[in-house]
Amino acid sequence: MAKYIIIPLLVLILAFRFITLDKVELKDGQDLSFSTRLTQEPNVKNGRKAFTLFYKGNRIYIIVPGESEYRYGDIISVNGRVGIRLINDKNEFISMYFPKTEARKDNLAVFFGLRQHIISVFEKTLPSNYSSLLLGIVFGIKSSMSSNFLDNLKILGLMHIIAASGMNVTLVAGFLSAIFLLFLKRQIALILTIAGIFIYAFLAGFEPSIVRASIMGMITFTAQILGRQKLAGYSLFATAYIMIIFSPFVIWDIGFQLSFVSTAGLIFLRPVLYQIQILKKFFKFIVVGEDVSTTISAQIATLPILLANFGLYSIISVVVNAFVLWTIPFIMIIGGVGFLISIVIEPLGKPVMYLSIPFLFYFEAVVNIFSIIPGSIESISPPFVFILGYYLVLLSIISFAMLKKNE
Repeated sequence: MAKYIIIPLLVLILAFRFITLDKVELKDGQDLSFSTRLTQEPNVKNGRKAFTLFYKGNRIYIIVPGESEYRYGDIISVNGRVGIRLINDKNEFISMYFPKTEARKDNLAVFFGLRQHIISVFEKTLPSNYSSLLLGIVFGIKSSMSSNFLDNLKILGLMHIIAASGMNVTLVAGFLSAIFLLFLKRQIALILTIAGIFIYAFLAGFEPSIVRASIMGMITFTAQILGRQKLAGYSLFATAYIMIIFSPFVIWDIGFQLSFVSTAGLIFLRPVLYQIQILKKFFKFIVVGEDVSTTISAQIATLPILLANFGLYSIISVVVNAFVLWTIPFIMIIGGVGFLISIVIEPLGKPVMYLSIPFLFYFEAVVNIFSIIPGSIESISPPFVFILGYYLVLLSIISFAMLKKNE
């Protein structure tokens, strides 16, 4: 009886939070001044630097001169004129071209400086094409990646691989838990998996999407390893609810969406895959079966979000993903371990990073080969009805599988 009272009450609280939301509607040509933290490395292109800042529910694309010295973690003060245009006749693109900007550092500058130092180690250790790809896959840092290679990733539907999101944390946590459970007791595996998630969050620079995904991942894997599957689901929704209450704008952030949906796929969809006998045998047969099932679950769960945000779909995307996804856990683990060792003893971290070169070479070769195949790209902007229908069908499949299992 209590749940029939609590659930409507929680919905009402959430509705009230959105009604009283302090969201500012910006207008084209409006003068605007604000300060916020830079949560990404600026992208360099055509002699300019570009980065995204958030202001009261608005995502603003900032263009500054190439010689500007801005780093991830800086507090940026912006004063300029807002420009707004429509993309695809429906999505607003908000920008500020060459506004007056000023950067300052706070008490977290030491941490961000350390991260920048380690990034420079990557760049000094490996050739530029490999170091940028390794940084993109492990940390979601795309600032040093060539625009041509970025375009190829977008064309082939691989942008999700270099986006710092819940999918990264899911892959790391899934891979670590599978390895630890092979040799250790569940409780010890749990502690080490959570430690691994925290270390990855540190390596990724505690970006907002990584922090959200890490919290969800820690709760989820705690519940899963302790055998409390229902607790995992409740914890996931409770975590998301609290995040939205404290920061309502987060619901429109792709990092939050991928964090939530990919983790939900891990909790609810992966068990369904194991109910299919042919898949169950396949996962048990191959060495990285647990990781493959995690990847498939995350891919199915996040497909509409990826289509809606990256806009392009390749008819060979599934094939390309199948060719390269198996390399991601190896690249992420090698890159993460190399990064961690470099913090302590830099010369020892470099040989570890060299181990990633064969995987990076293979990944780059696959992307370059498939990117020249003509007629493989279609522009897709799925309507809300499609996204809603997709998740309703997915929910129905999961519900049916759960009922069948209970029988």
